[in-house]
Amino acid sequence: MSAAYDDDEYRRGKRLATNDKWSQYKDLVSYTHFEEVLARIKPFGPFQIFACICILFVTIEWAGNYSFVGVLGSVEPDWSCETWNGTTLVIDAPTDDAKCAFIKSNCTQLTAIKSSVEFYSLVAAWKLICDNKDKPNIVQLAQAIGAILGSFVGGHCGDYFGRRKFFFTGQLCIIITSVMATATVSWYTYAICLSLNSVLFGMIEVTALTLMMEYTNNKCRLIPNACFQWPLAYMVTALIAFLTKDWQYFFIFLNLITSPIAIAFMLFFESPRWLVASDQLERACEVLNDIAHGRWNDANVRFTANDLNLIPRDNNKKKPFYNVYHLFCTRRLFRQTLLQFLSVFTSGLLMSTYSFTMKGLHDSAIISTLFHGMFRIFVTVLVVILDFKFFKFGRKIQLVASLSKCKLPMLRRCDRYSHIGLSL
Repeated sequence: MSAAYDDDEYRRGKRLATNDKWSQYKDLVSYTHFEEVLARIKPFGPFQIFACICILFVTIEWAGNYSFVGVLGSVEPDWSCETWNGTTLVIDAPTDDAKCAFIKSNCTQLTAIKSSVEFYSLVAAWKLICDNKDKPNIVQLAQAIGAILGSFVGGHCGDYFGRRKFFFTGQLCIIITSVMATATVSWYTYAICLSLNSVLFGMIEVTALTLMMEYTNNKCRLIPNACFQWPLAYMVTALIAFLTKDWQYFFIFLNLITSPIAIAFMLFFESPRWLVASDQLERACEVLNDIAHGRWNDANVRFTANDLNLIPRDNNKKKPFYNVYHLFCTRRLFRQTLLQFLSVFTSGLLMSTYSFTMKGLHDSAIISTLFHGMFRIFVTVLVVILDFKFFKFGRKIQLVASLSKCKLPMLRRCDRYSHIGLSL
């Protein structure tokens, strides 16, 4: 009996020793690819969900500033015209060439009738009609140039200083320039403020998108990408416009609602993928261990620099100065960059045409903005579900299918744009 008991104790002790041995090997695993690291810390855990929620809310600020002029800011009211003989006439919107000629020759004072529209816009505040009707387009052009410049600068800064470097300060400056726009008294001062705002927006958007893509693995990457499609943003901006009914109040409440998100950005971590790629293994381990901690993903794993030694990375002493040239330096990169440029250019043209069409189809700019956000939610959720459920529904199919489906309805309506001249 005692012999059998001793034999059981021996086997139990041997089993425990074997388990300890395997646990030691498990702790000493070396990773050869960063996707393996993400799998250990949970590629889409509570921390990634928190980051997505923050991005969803901060896009309210971005969309409110960047897209305001194109729809809500261009609502034209009816006009009250006081003539030379003291009589008052009402000139219905929109103003065409004949009405503009009448205004120039007969009106001594022109005043916007606030009660004639649901939203008091920039056009109403600064009389951007007739000779000044192109001013909203100039503001939009200045915003587009600012966003391109900001994306270019932000991409380079993100590569050299880190993705998170300018998050808090960048978003804070976006809020400041947006508040400054509220106090502007002319279209050109507004254009200056929004141009600066767009530069900052371009910088922070490109680094934020890159950071969110690097927080998770390839399987879940479409979810954070969907947060940048502004579905919630358009609906909230429509609600703010409906409640405020004035462009200045709109910007006040827009910044009041979204300001706390700048504080949430302080809780973001630097991209661990960028830290590993730039040979900062100790900092990468600190970030990975913070994400895997019980307060976030609770992954029950701890990394050391030795665990990440086998992952390919740049040597800081031999790190090249990456710039635009490196996007075209090989035939493969040239094809990929050209395809991406053409895709973005095409989708941008389609988006501009869509915005123009929606303004012409609906009398209410607020309802148009609301529908825009609602449609984006349905489509975004559908694409994410299809991406998870069907392996063959890849990114290439998504790109080609989306561009093709956008092109067909535009071709059906092309006869209605025969009077429009486009110049690029």
